[in-house]
Amino acid sequence: MPNHKDDYIEQLVDHFKKNETSKQDYRLGVEFEHFLVDKDDLSAIYYYGSNGISNFLNQLAGKNWQVCNLGDDQKLIICLNKNNDEINLEPGGQIEFSFSPKNSIKEIEEAYNNILEDMEPIIKENNYNLITLGYQPVTKINELQILPKNRYRLMFEHFKKRGSHAHNMMLGTASTQISLDYSSEEDFSKKFAIASWLSPIIYATLDNTPIFEGKRTDEYAVRAKIWNDCDADRCGILDKSIEGNFTYRDYAEYIINLPAIVDPQGSNDKPLENKFGEVFTKETLTAEDIELMLSFSFTDVRLKEYLEIRMADALPLPLALGYLALLKGLFYDQSNLDYVFKQVQKTSTAEVKEALCKITDKGCKKTYTDNIIMADWLEILIERALQGLASEDQSHLIYLKDYLKEYMPPRATAGNTDNLKNDLDYSLVYSWE
Repeated sequence: MPNHKDDYIEQLVDHFKKNETSKQDYRLGVEFEHFLVDKDDLSAIYYYGSNGISNFLNQLAGKNWQVCNLGDDQKLIICLNKNNDEINLEPGGQIEFSFSPKNSIKEIEEAYNNILEDMEPIIKENNYNLITLGYQPVTKINELQILPKNRYRLMFEHFKKRGSHAHNMMLGTASTQISLDYSSEEDFSKKFAIASWLSPIIYATLDNTPIFEGKRTDEYAVRAKIWNDCDADRCGILDKSIEGNFTYRDYAEYIINLPAIVDPQGSNDKPLENKFGEVFTKETLTAEDIELMLSFSFTDVRLKEYLEIRMADALPLPLALGYLALLKGLFYDQSNLDYVFKQVQKTSTAEVKEALCKITDKGCKKTYTDNIIMADWLEILIERALQGLASEDQSHLIYLKDYLKEYMPPRATAGNTDNLKNDLDYSLVYSWE
C-alpha cells in the first residue's frame, strides 16, 4: 500500500495558506449551541418520536429552510440551511446555530434573532423551550439517544476506550464557539498561542454549568473537566502551541497522526485506530477529505479554514455577544494582540495545562500568569479589548463586563430553590409562559 503521508502534510499546509485572509477582510464566525427542552420541567426533547427533534426540524423545513443533511437512513433531518446559515445537530441532539462568516456582531445578532423568529411558533405549539447552559439541566446522558449518523456511532464506540467523560462531552455539553481569521503563518502562530493561553481563563470566567448529570454541582468549570478527561489524542492544549512558534506544518503533522475513527474511503463497523496518514491511499486529498480530518480534532483551539476557539459554555445571547466582542477586540487589534502575546510568553504549556486541572477546584480565583487570578485577568483583558473596538461593539462588551461584576461566572446567576425552572430562568431563550 503506498504511503503518501508526507504529501498529505504538504497538502494540509497548502490548505492553511490558501485560507489566509488580509486584515481588511477579517470577519467573524460563531456557533451557538442550545438544548431543546420541555417548557415546564426542562427535560430533554429526544430526537425520535412524534414530538421529537426530528419532527421539529420537519416543521421548520416548511418555513423556507432547506434540508442540507440527512441521517444515514436518508430520511431523518439533521441539518437545515437558510441564507447560508445552518441549524445543525450535535450527537446528543444539541441544536447548533452555525452562521456563515459575518462582517459585524450586529449581523450575527440579527441572524440569531431571525432563526428565533422562525422557530417561535413551532416551539410554542410543541411546549418546548431552548436553554443556554453548558450541560443538560435535567436529563442524564444514559437517557439520551445518539443521532442517526454513523460517524457519531463510531465516535461513541471509540470513546468507550478513552476518558471517562467522553460520552458526557458528546451527549451532555453545549458551547459557544468563535471563529477568527488569520493573515499569515506568523499571525496564525501568535493567535493560536494566545487562544491556547486564554483557555483556562475562558473556562473559569464564562463557566455556565450549575448542574451536572441532574444534580447541582459545586465544582467549577465542568466543561474543562470533561474535555480534560475525554481523549488525550485529540483534546486539550497542543504541545508547543503556547511558545508562539507553532507552524502550519506542526498542525498538519498533528492531524495526520490522529486515529481516524472512520474510514474516509469506505465504511467501517468498528472505530479505526489507524492514523489518517495511513488510511488514505489516494495521492491527492479532496476538500472533503481535508474537512473530515480537521473536524476530528477537538482541541480547545483548532485550525480549519479559520481559527476556532472552543472553550466557552453555551451562554445567553447578550453574554455570548459580549464574549464575541472580547475576542474581536483582542485578536483583531494589533496592539492588543501584541500585548497579550507578551503575557503568553511568560507562560509555559505545562503551566497552562496545570491551570486547566486546578480551575475545577478554584474557578475564577485560581492564580495564573504573573500570579494574577483568572477573574482579574478577564477584567484586564476586557479593558484592553474595549480600546480595540468601535463604539457599536463596545456596548456588547460593556454589558458582559457589568454582568460579570454581579455574576462571575455566569453560572452564579442560577438560583438554588426547589423551582428549577425559575432558578434557570436567565438561561431560557424564550421568556413567554
